[in-house]
Amino acid sequence: MNKFFIPSFLILVLGLVLYPYLYLSPLLPMLVHYGILAFSIFFGLKIGQNKKKYLLISAIPVVVLWHLPWFFGLATRYIDVWVLDVFSMFMSGYVIGSCIKGSNLTLQLILFSLWMLGDSLLSYLWIVNPVYYAYPISIYPSSQFPLAGTVMFVFMDMLGVGIILWVFFKRIFSEIGYN
Repeated sequence: MNKFFIPSFLILVLGLVLYPYLYLSPLLPMLVHYGILAFSIFFGLKIGQNKKKYLLISAIPVVVLWHLPWFFGLATRYIDVWVLDVFSMFMSGYVIGSCIKGSNLTLQLILFSLWMLGDSLLSYLWIVNPVYYAYPISIYPSSQFPLAGTVMFVFMDMLGVGIILWVFFKRIFSEIGYN
């Protein structure tokens, strides 16, 4: 229980500390989401062991939900909704990480592809047609979204290529005997 409580508490505190600065750019809540998901997926991989892959059916929609315009706007506007966003993203990441552990390559590729597709679509919307996410729905004017979407797209692509290369070289070196 201690292994799970302390990181959860720290993530929640980090989300609360960053809340007053969310108004600066829509990129900030997205970076918080990246950080929370990366940490919680890693955390789930390390201590979680979940053989119930059907739990992904509950975790993935939560991640998608917080990126829809109305929920994104609510989370950046109200601190109590932001706390719910941060905590539910952490829990979803933990479930995803614990389900990935020991899963087959097909499931891992599907999850990776869904992440890349979802983030690409969100970045595209922010760059090309940000009115869905802009004020009055959220606290951000539409002029802030194209730059944030571009940075998000570049960051996500670099991270995705890095993951692909890491997996590729890890497999190559393990096949030739360099572990």
